[in-house]
Amino acid sequence: MQRALTHVVAGAVLAWLLAGLGFVNYDTLFNLNWGHELAEGRTPELTVERAPTPKPLVIAAGAVLAPLEHTAQPVVAIGALVALGALAAAAFAVAHAVSGSVAGVVAAVLVLTREPVLSFGVRAYIDIPYAALVLAAVALALRRPSAFTPIMLILGLAGLLRPEAWLLGFAYAAYVLAARRPDAITVVRLAGLAVLAPAAWLLADAVLAGDPLWSLTGTQEAARVLERPRGLGDAALLAPRRLGEIVREPVLFAALGGAALCIGPLRARARPLLGATLVAGLAFAALAAGGLPVLGRYLLLAGALVVVLAAVGVVEGVRRARGASWPLRAFAVVAVLMFAAFTPAQVERIERLQSTIAAQRQIVDDLHAAVHADRRSLGWCPEVTVASHRLTPLLAAWLDQPASKFRVRSQPGQGGVYVAPATSRVARLFVLDRGESATPPSRAPREAAPRYANRSWRLLASPPFCRA
Repeated sequence: MQRALTHVVAGAVLAWLLAGLGFVNYDTLFNLNWGHELAEGRTPELTVERAPTPKPLVIAAGAVLAPLEHTAQPVVAIGALVALGALAAAAFAVAHAVSGSVAGVVAAVLVLTREPVLSFGVRAYIDIPYAALVLAAVALALRRPSAFTPIMLILGLAGLLRPEAWLLGFAYAAYVLAARRPDAITVVRLAGLAVLAPAAWLLADAVLAGDPLWSLTGTQEAARVLERPRGLGDAALLAPRRLGEIVREPVLFAALGGAALCIGPLRARARPLLGATLVAGLAFAALAAGGLPVLGRYLLLAGALVVVLAAVGVVEGVRRARGASWPLRAFAVVAVLMFAAFTPAQVERIERLQSTIAAQRQIVDDLHAAVHADRRSLGWCPEVTVASHRLTPLLAAWLDQPASKFRVRSQPGQGGVYVAPATSRVARLFVLDRGESATPPSRAPREAAPRYANRSWRLLASPPFCRA
């Protein structure tokens, strides 16, 4: 346990050195706010326009963090680095169990140097801790094949973050039943643990929204309204491209060799790794078939598993090259050369990410300064107009106000306070969503009065003015 914690801390420090401290994204922050509302005895507003899918584990975390109030967001941002460290540690553990410590180090370094992993990670997307939990379950299955209950509990926690883990849990339970033929008590325990996360999610939806299928139907409707890619056709077209964007060409090539070695000479040791990779792909396809959006970050788990296969492939390829047949020697040489050739481009991507995250964090800090400067009016006005949906959970958290108070319009309305980006650059960096714009108001109403401005944000007030 102490060694695992050391690996997590080391991974978190490396992630911080590579990308710096980030901030809490829209999706996660909405769920944390709902948990805060629950802790205060309020009913979470799940029906707010463009509200994300409720995640039971994140809502629970929001309730636990509620006493921290405004310091909760920095704590979550630090926790996001810890989640990246946990992902690296889990990747190390899986690769180490299959191919030794060198492969483990390669896997950890590779997963933390994938630019999308860092980008989503430092912005506290739940896909990173989800992937870390699944890889931890795979590592445990490799090291302690008979630890059925802990493995299912870990997958159950993952299933409170993303529903794909339900399929992983069902698949693992089916594998144990088929391969191990456990006693009746173990069968009942496996079945109960497999349905625990789906049942908890359905119960949370029923309690919070009055509809046990709220997450499913709400996400389907949001995907339709926002015109997100969905369906098996879009998944087949986009998944290879998005997976390639996550891991890049050298990792894909090395992973092919790693998969071949895991199917061949490493088959006895690598069965859980191969099974998890296959089921992760099937789970992504199941989401698409269910009318849910096909988003690149939903492939982060598959990307992490592919990275582990790549680490196994390149290390085992080099290790076995001497005295091996020419195809394996050629694979080892090409894999090493590809990593060497693509390293400068990967360094440039990470450097760009550092600049982007720093700029985005500054924009969020400037927004916080603007809110603090006019906090009384923003809190007192019955309605505040904002230029983008992305502002809603931040303002709701900082002002301790319901999300329904904030209305989205591209131009200031009549009455109340209007919050808008000061420049097009701020709008572009802040929104982070191709389907939404938050352009600065081209022309404020003549009667609108500036209340506050900094390098990133403007606060305007139109009559009838709200006065504290």
